[in-house]
Amino acid sequence: MTTSMAGQVLPPRPDPYYINKAPEVPDDLRLDATKAVVTLRLLVQPDGFVEQAFLVKGTGSAALDKVALAFVEANWRFQPAMSGGKPVQAWTTVRVHFA
Repeated sequence: MTTSMAGQVLPPRPDPYYINKAPEVPDDLRLDATKAVVTLRLLVQPDGFVEQAFLVKGTGSAALDKVALAFVEANWRFQPAMSGGKPVQAWTTVRVHFA
C-alpha cells in the first residue's frame, strides 16, 4: 500500500540558512520590550518572503506591536510551503521575542 503526498501541503518553516533576527527596539520602548512577546499571522510567498503580517496577540504596547509587524514583514524569510513538490503561498503563525 502506498500513500500519496500530492494533496498535502507542507507549511512554511524556518530557513536554516537564514536567521530571522529579533526586532531591534527603539530606546524609548526598551522598558516595554523586556520579556515582551507578540504573536503574528504571516502570509509567506513562494519565494519565502513575508507578504503580510497581522497581529494575533499583542504585547500591550501598540508602538511595540507596530515595530514587530514592520520588522518581520521587511526582514524575515522562510522556506516556503510546498504542495505537490512546488512552493506555494501559505499562512503560518509565529511568536516574536524582542532583542
